[in-house]
Amino acid sequence: MTVRQQIVEDRVEELASLLQIDSNYAFLRLAQHLITGQSVFAFDPEDLTEGSHDKQIDTITLDEERDRATVYIIQSKNTEGFSSNGLIQMRNGLHWLFNKSRSDINTLPNIRLKDKILEYRSIQTNLGPSNIRVWVRYAAKGHTAQLSHEFQQELKGIRDEFDNGTFAEFSCEPVGADELVHMMRIQEQRERRIDADLKIKYDANNPSLIQYYAEGLKGLVCSVPASEIARLVNSDTAGAIFDLNIRRFLGTRGAVNKDIQETCSNPDQSYLFWFLNNGITIACDHLDAVTDPDNPHIKLD
Repeated sequence: MTVRQQIVEDRVEELASLLQIDSNYAFLRLAQHLITGQSVFAFDPEDLTEGSHDKQIDTITLDEERDRATVYIIQSKNTEGFSSNGLIQMRNGLHWLFNKSRSDINTLPNIRLKDKILEYRSIQTNLGPSNIRVWVRYAAKGHTAQLSHEFQQELKGIRDEFDNGTFAEFSCEPVGADELVHMMRIQEQRERRIDADLKIKYDANNPSLIQYYAEGLKGLVCSVPASEIARLVNSDTAGAIFDLNIRRFLGTRGAVNKDIQETCSNPDQSYLFWFLNNGITIACDHLDAVTDPDNPHIKLD
């Protein structure tokens, strides 16, 4: 078992213990959580289609907005490999979801699958397929770099059949240990994200703000009151704001750090702080400068 497979296994065991469920169901819940972005505790039992005659579709999650929708179709296997036969059966399940008549659908013995298909058909009728994104995922603990030739052939067959311009988007992907761990990392970062409005010192009559653009990146140099930085740091109880910082606070050890503290805390010398220090670099996903004279600030994501 590789390191990433062990990470997934540990997370499954933790979830099984927390929710008092078996490991196979825990893996399904973990996969559904990571693929859809929904909280693992907000799982809707009506999304579950797994069981007898499930057509190798374990969950169908419908995320409907005002004029568009995304449907997540997931098969999960708590195994260290990807079964070609499982993918073939899942393709048959897609035919039931998209192609079968309502009279055929009503004959399905799996009531939850039947109800979910009819719910999807209702959304498709209201929005039209061109406003629906379809995400099909086969989740397992194997490695997608080691897929069998037969599995890859079946995967290509599904893509060729359904990714034909009918939907706003159609994607069918295997999700293995590497992808699951990557999604875990993204989810953890999302949960630790910091959004803030920082007040700045701004004067429309003086060059108090510098913006720079290069290769799709945007930079901004401005003056922020130390009290705003303190407010931002103190409001982040998890310490996530320092995730991308290469150095932690070193205290007042050494002559340089002592001099910095003395300068910034001395009312008679604090104005020199701007000239004597390089400032603080903040890496962020997005920023906007709001140069309203009455409320100048920087919006940070």
